[in-house]
Amino acid sequence: VVFDRVAALLAAALPDAQGGALLSVGLPLAAGSVAGLFAALASQPADALLTLTNEEGATLGSATSRLAAEPRLALQGLAPRGLFAMLLSSLQFLIYTRLRDLFGVSKADLTLVWDALATIQAGPIGR
Repeated sequence: VVFDRVAALLAAALPDAQGGALLSVGLPLAAGSVAGLFAALASQPADALLTLTNEEGATLGSATSRLAAEPRLALQGLAPRGLFAMLLSSLQFLIYTRLRDLFGVSKADLTLVWDALATIQAGPIGR
């Protein structure tokens, strides 16, 4: 969702660059970086809690209490984690968009496939 929104905003902001090589590479890298950063921010508190539970003798309750007492621990390690997520996400979205373009698959095609799979998973209508 974040990737698609950021990509649409960037494409609208750069209408003259549509179809250019720079935009076909730069857009997924930039939008993927933003999506990766959002993912890192969203999962950071849970990752901090997991890290605290991995300490010797720690339980989920003690880790939660420690995190509540020291909220700054929730941000510990955010910078490298954010950079790592930005790098991986941007490269994954670059590969995704290049393969999608290579095979001529549109976003509407992908939506159609997901809708069909959801219908199959839901089962017969008469149930």
